[in-house]
Parts: sequence; structure tokens; C-alpha cells
Amino acid sequence: MKSRLNELEFWGMQFFYEYYGKEYGHDQKKVFERLTQEFGAEKVADYKQKCGNEFDRKIDI
Repeated sequence: MKSRLNELEFWGMQFFYEYYGKEYGHDQKKVFERLTQEFGAEKVADYKQKCGNEFDRKIDI
């Protein structure tokens, strides 16, 4: 499945994920409901998938 998010959209959603997380006391259900209202279900699904790819990698420092 090809992602419908470009890098700028991904990091924009990441910003709002953090922002709404603070606003809603880190309640994941409320955060993703708000993201879905703002960006749409398809983009939120792509965001979740890309988060797994982006943040689950092990990085050698």
C-alpha cells in the first residue's frame, strides 16, 4: 500500500499528535478521533503505518 502522506504531512501530523496528546491527557482514543476529524481516516491510517516504520527502526548511534 502506497502512503498518501508526504514527509511534510507526516511531521505535521506528528506535531498535532503531540499537541492533542497534551490537550487530551494522552488519551490515545481521543487523540486519534481528533486527528481523524482534522485529516481524514485514510491519512490517519497512513500516519499510524508510517509511525511504525519511522519509529520502530533500531538506529545505531
